[in-house]
Amino acid sequence: MSIPIKSNGVLIRDLAGLVIAIGLIGLVVMTMWEIFFPLVLSVIIAYLLNPLIGLIGHKFRITRTLAVVFLYVSFFGLVGIGLGVSVPLIVKEISLIQTQFPTYMGYAQIFSDRLMLQIQQWFPALPIKDFNVMQYVNVGGIFSGGLKNVPLILKTIANFT
Repeated sequence: MSIPIKSNGVLIRDLAGLVIAIGLIGLVVMTMWEIFFPLVLSVIIAYLLNPLIGLIGHKFRITRTLAVVFLYVSFFGLVGIGLGVSVPLIVKEISLIQTQFPTYMGYAQIFSDRLMLQIQQWFPALPIKDFNVMQYVNVGGIFSGGLKNVPLILKTIANFT
């Protein structure tokens, strides 16, 4: 079934106007995303928390303002407890990765050596030089230098919570 096109072009003009309007609205939203995103997010959070706030206010017979304060204090308390539990675990895991990273790079070097030998057996005419994983994988520099201070930073954050 095709869309009827009026002879005077009114439908085409209306459709073009709608497309232009949607494009302009999209352009405005994209350019002002830093403003719209927190606004939309706060409206969604308020909409989702409204029944809970009403329930807390009704159950404990407190005002809506006190229910909101109670909800925020509870939320941030749970976030603080979560950070207090998870940050030491993250620090421990990063320290473990730092100590075991050279071992993993050694495994990668052994794997690449075996792979190069296999490729040389499959294609003996190819001029393949010795292949060193460390010269192509710069991740070792990150773990030996770049992440060295991460446990210290996370321990400092954990001490403040």
